[in-house]
Amino acid sequence: MDHAPKNPPPVYEPEVVARSVLHAAQHDMRDLVVGGGGKLILISSNLFPVLADRVIVRLMPWLQRLDEPPKPREQNNLYGPGEDLSERSDYAWAFKHSAYTRAMMHPKTTRSLLVAAGLVAVGALAARERQRRRLLLRRRSPLRRLLGQ
Repeated sequence: MDHAPKNPPPVYEPEVVARSVLHAAQHDMRDLVVGGGGKLILISSNLFPVLADRVIVRLMPWLQRLDEPPKPREQNNLYGPGEDLSERSDYAWAFKHSAYTRAMMHPKTTRSLLVAAGLVAVGALAARERQRRRLLLRRRSPLRRLLGQ
């Protein structure tokens, strides 16, 4: 390999993945995708398999390597601790949370929040529509104009 490797985005903190694995094991979940980006890849692969394969074949080699030479094998931490005592890679933007994964881990809470948000939205739209109708009735009523109201 002539380039140093890297994980393709999106990258999540190890704790996010560990919590997901633990939750899946404790709740007998066969599949739990970590992150919305992973779910997007999964959905696109299911809906458009040929197109998704073509995109992945073109993008992944570019997304999985750095523009620098790899470190010598003795300096990696695949088979033992690294010499620099670093606990993590130096990804500038590793996600510390995944709203999608949390929603999938707590489906009842997610459904309740979505229903509540939907009810609030419907209520707000209904109130707006009532206000709009009142304004239209006040403006357009010729009888009101004649009566001076």
